[in-house]
Amino acid sequence: MKLPPMPYARQGGEVIAAMLAKVGIVAKIENVEWAQWLSGVYGQKAYDLTIISHVERNAVLREEPHRLYHWAVNGYLAQITASSLTEHFSEEIQDFAVFILEHRLAQMLVSDGHGLRSRSPRLSAGLAVAAQILGAQTARRMVWDVPRQILNGEAVRFPEPVPIDEPRRIDIFDYLPKRFGDKIKSLLK
Repeated sequence: MKLPPMPYARQGGEVIAAMLAKVGIVAKIENVEWAQWLSGVYGQKAYDLTIISHVERNAVLREEPHRLYHWAVNGYLAQITASSLTEHFSEEIQDFAVFILEHRLAQMLVSDGHGLRSRSPRLSAGLAVAAQILGAQTARRMVWDVPRQILNGEAVRFPEPVPIDEPRRIDIFDYLPKRFGDKIKSLLK
């Protein structure tokens, strides 16, 4: 298990290794620095198991959401931060968090609580948004049932991910004002 240098990953890796040990699986933990993790684990997919959090705030996944789709199809679990659904971070992150829910690419909705004064744990507003997208029962499962199933070593059952269109080709004309882009396109025909 190759882990990035974040406390959630390092501590979470120890918990996962201990859980696997209970069922007779020995997981070797390899702590790597960000550069190694980004190039090897993330870039070259050179790992058996890893942990990544805040998928909705990951710039690469926002640009290439089909990666997250393939992970979900293959049984990988993902979480999103409830406050990402309420524009706490940015409109771009909120839009991607909604996209993730609409495509059933995350199975957990969590708080990003760091303390009582700074980034306090808040779930209710994000849970309400998730309930509008997925229905109240599924949204509640993401907060309570799925984390409990993971901690108890139980199988997590979740609706199949909704397929994502392949990434569209970026056209330079998309970045020009419409009247200029259309004019240039007509000249090139």
